[in-house]
Amino acid sequence: MDKRLLLFFVSLTLTLMGVKMYFNHVNTQKYAEQMVKYEQFIKDKEASLASQVIDSKEFTLTPMYQDSSLSTPIAYAVEEQGLLLSIKDSQKTLSQELYISKDGQAQKLKLVYDQDINDSLLIYGKQEDARLKPFPLHDLEDATLHLLQFTSNDSAPSTLVLKLKQLKTHFLSEETQKNALAFIKENGSLRAVGFFLASEKKFLPFDRLQGAEALMQATPVAQATQTLTDNRQKESFYLLETPYQQFVFTSTGASLVEINLSLHQESKDTKGYVKETEIDRYLVDKQKSLMNFPQAKAHLPSSDGLAPFPVLENKANKSYYPLLRRAISDDQKMNPEDYALNIVSKYPELAAAQYEVSHFDENKIIFVSKQHHRTITKTYRLPEKNAPYCLELDVQISGDSRNLWLNSGVPEAEVISGAPQPVLKYKTFLKDQKQVQTITLPEANQEVSQDNLPIDWALSSNGFFGILVDPVNQNVQKLKAKQVDPLKLPSRLVKYKEEFQTYTAKQFPGYQVLLPVTETARVQNFRIYAGPFVEEALALAEKAYTEKDTQNAPNYLASQSYHGWFQMISEPIVKFFLFMLKLFYQFTESWVASILLLTLSLKAILFPLNSWSMKSMRRMQLVAPEIQDIQKKYKKTPQKMQMEIMQLYKKHKVNPFSGCFPILIQMPFLIGMFDLLKTSFELRGAGFIPGWIDNLTAPDVLFTWGFSMPIFGSELHLLPILSGIIMFVQQKISQAKMATPGQESEQQKQQKFMMNFMSIFMVVMFYNLPSGLNLYFLFS
Repeated sequence: MDKRLLLFFVSLTLTLMGVKMYFNHVNTQKYAEQMVKYEQFIKDKEASLASQVIDSKEFTLTPMYQDSSLSTPIAYAVEEQGLLLSIKDSQKTLSQELYISKDGQAQKLKLVYDQDINDSLLIYGKQEDARLKPFPLHDLEDATLHLLQFTSNDSAPSTLVLKLKQLKTHFLSEETQKNALAFIKENGSLRAVGFFLASEKKFLPFDRLQGAEALMQATPVAQATQTLTDNRQKESFYLLETPYQQFVFTSTGASLVEINLSLHQESKDTKGYVKETEIDRYLVDKQKSLMNFPQAKAHLPSSDGLAPFPVLENKANKSYYPLLRRAISDDQKMNPEDYALNIVSKYPELAAAQYEVSHFDENKIIFVSKQHHRTITKTYRLPEKNAPYCLELDVQISGDSRNLWLNSGVPEAEVISGAPQPVLKYKTFLKDQKQVQTITLPEANQEVSQDNLPIDWALSSNGFFGILVDPVNQNVQKLKAKQVDPLKLPSRLVKYKEEFQTYTAKQFPGYQVLLPVTETARVQNFRIYAGPFVEEALALAEKAYTEKDTQNAPNYLASQSYHGWFQMISEPIVKFFLFMLKLFYQFTESWVASILLLTLSLKAILFPLNSWSMKSMRRMQLVAPEIQDIQKKYKKTPQKMQMEIMQLYKKHKVNPFSGCFPILIQMPFLIGMFDLLKTSFELRGAGFIPGWIDNLTAPDVLFTWGFSMPIFGSELHLLPILSGIIMFVQQKISQAKMATPGQESEQQKQQKFMMNFMSIFMVVMFYNLPSGLNLYFLFS
């Protein structure tokens, strides 16, 4: 291999490795800075909690005796609502009946709760009908609790402080291996609220203790007010709107049936990052029924949040991108199990349950459903922070919550570089680091599951847009993903030039992810990002929801996907190209001009190699007559002929493959640009010449005709044809400069034929590729 060629490939490899190492270094540095802040926060929090530890004398301890003589206490307990709470000591055996002193007299106690294991909770009762009233869980969510630990040698009990976050252990004032009773300070006094299991560092409210149901005060259970049948005739819709999108809720499942994203307008009074494309313009012109937003007649919020709610009379005449609306007619009915943010189970009637709206204002809507085995309350809120495309959801289930799942919904399909690019992802922790994993797309009638991994968030994406579900206050350890029949949920793309069958429903199967909803009584919080994967919007959402104390960020930017067959190779090139394009865009405010500047920059970088390649080709032309003489001389001895030709190449320092180098040199960058156009949302809908090049991520369209042709379809794409013509002319000029007058070898004839063929082949290959890629190749 030629030394300069070897040097080029080594340099290219090192450059790509350097780019990848740079971005890895940036991510590692950010993670290290975040960890330093987090460790300092831990130290400060531990110091703060240590200062809150109270003296054990603040607890009123009641001695318990083995018999009525009240001679020597055998254990100590805390009285709570007529019950005596203590912890079993492995070194002592407590009988079923104990005694306490009441006004100098022995009062008998009976054991009413015992898990029959060491260091477990013991509860004795003065009366058989004594009951514990559970402390409201919503008041315990982020409470500071005081832990009381009993000692085996009858010395003073020890105390600790436990800080909860969403009912889970957040911080302890010090590590411990002993179980404890948990108390909360209420109006200056201490009230027992649960049990701390040290081995699992887990707080258990009394009403969640195994077998303690009989001790709890009965809470009136709402009677079921409906039969879970598909009451679709009762379905009603509710519209909640922001500058960025429309949310259309349905009373069926208290779920989402539409998420319509506002299209970007040049006027200052509109917001949005989504640009109009040729498909949007075509559907507005030819399929007006698809462009009603919302599609169904919907209620609007009232001023006081109470019914009756006004009805939207005139549907919006401005344009939207329907991120969530896989239905192509008003009459088409979706299966409620496919509604976004619906709670589903193995029983289909649950998804079809009807909810009543108890409150609906311009920032919040509350749904309530009273069912046979449970009552479900779902509260949707618009974020108070600057978090575009976000929605907050609170779910509270009273009653049976087994095997319930929250559905992400099925986003609209998107064509990227001529094909759909659906992606399913989830964020988890592996080897003490945050990682984003891709889920293998499930086949039809197949369900993919992921178990025993902490799930931070999950998303279903079409490449440029997606729906991300973030369970904020839950320890989710599993998820499911499944495919939805595209014939039952067809994409709007089937209506795009349907007379030519440009797209069929089978091309666009839907995909959804499901997260478990299993907690009872407590409020479960979910955060939803439903919008484009544009860096600016994701960064704003990430900033809004980054925890101030720990600097723990949700890492929504990782939802962006890099598409392509050579993703592992092209990803560093794509990141480098995107960085350069954004840098040039800051000065030019034109993506086409940025592509031109990027092309010129690459040409300047590769000029020495291209120049050497052209000189090598010229020398190859000069030695062609000598090669012909050798071929004639050693016609009958091919091995000798090859040796002589190689010696000739070495003597004149030429490379027979030099003609291929200009194309080979560009291939990694062509692949990188191709994948960039599949990845960069900023280029979607970015135009150059209105009416011709309207979307850099789609082919240019000069004009259309009324029938479909093989390869060319029903549209004329001019850019690839121009590229082929320029390539052909370039080759002609190059051959004319290098040709020896009056001489043309057989090899030169073959080379000329290959060059002419490549010009035609490039037109065919690039004909349906994005206009941005064609512009890059044309500028090259």
